[in-house]
Amino acid sequence: MSVQLLGLPGLLASRPADLQTIERRTGLTETAGFPWNWHLTPEQYAGNLATSSAVTRLDTAERHQPLDRAAAVVRRACEEAGSTTVPVHHEAFCLRWPPDAG
Repeated sequence: MSVQLLGLPGLLASRPADLQTIERRTGLTETAGFPWNWHLTPEQYAGNLATSSAVTRLDTAERHQPLDRAAAVVRRACEEAGSTTVPVHHEAFCLRWPPDAG
């Protein structure tokens, strides 16, 4: 998914103020987390879930049942929220470390 689609270009273009630095044996490691919500319909959620290896490894006949159950859970959440989509929380995690200076 593109950075522009997520609406994060300004956030990613500058160094986040809450960037954490932790010590590692190889030097300093910088980490940053970028939380975001992906708003999905029940069908989109099931379609995304269908791409996971846990589902793709199932026999074709067995795939529909867990995907239908997942879509039903999201459909109920949409109905309770009075919306056609629900937010699915994600967090991108970035890790960077420079080579040792000495």
